[in-house]
Amino acid sequence: MPKDLSLTIVQPNITWESPLDNFKSLNKQLAKTGRGETDLIVLPEMFSTGFSMNAKKHAEQMEGPSMQWMFETAQGLKAAVCGSVMIRENGKYFNRFIWMEADGHYDQYDKRHLFTMGKEDKTYTAGKEGIVIEYKGWGFCPQICYDLRFPV
Repeated sequence: MPKDLSLTIVQPNITWESPLDNFKSLNKQLAKTGRGETDLIVLPEMFSTGFSMNAKKHAEQMEGPSMQWMFETAQGLKAAVCGSVMIRENGKYFNRFIWMEADGHYDQYDKRHLFTMGKEDKTYTAGKEGIVIEYKGWGFCPQICYDLRFPV
C-alpha cells in the first residue's frame, strides 16, 4: 500500500509568451511551500509561455530554461515538478510533458491528441505513446489537456 502523497496544484496567472516573468510568478507562489512539505507540484499546460502557437519563436531545446527552472525548483523543494512546455527537437515542435524529480531524473511524453479546432496540429507534432510514471509507490499516467478525452 503506497503512503499518502501530498500534491501542490499551481494555477498561475500566466504572462503571455514570457517565461522569465512566469518563472518569477511561480517562484513567488511556491515560496509558501517549504522544502519537503509536498511530494508533487503540478503545473498547467505550457506553464512557461501560455498555450501559444508561436513555437518557432518560443520553443526550447530540452536543456533550455524551463527544464533548468523545473530542476532547480524540484531540487530546492525536494519534490517532483510536472507540467508541459514547448520543445524544439530535430526540426519539429512538441507540446511535451515533463516530470522532473529532485535528483534530476526526468520522464517525458509528447501530447498525442492535438486540438485540431485550435490548429495545434499545424504547429506541433503528435506524440506516439503515453507513459506511466512510478513515484513513491504511486503510478501516474500523465495526460495533457485534450489527451484526457482519449484515455485508452
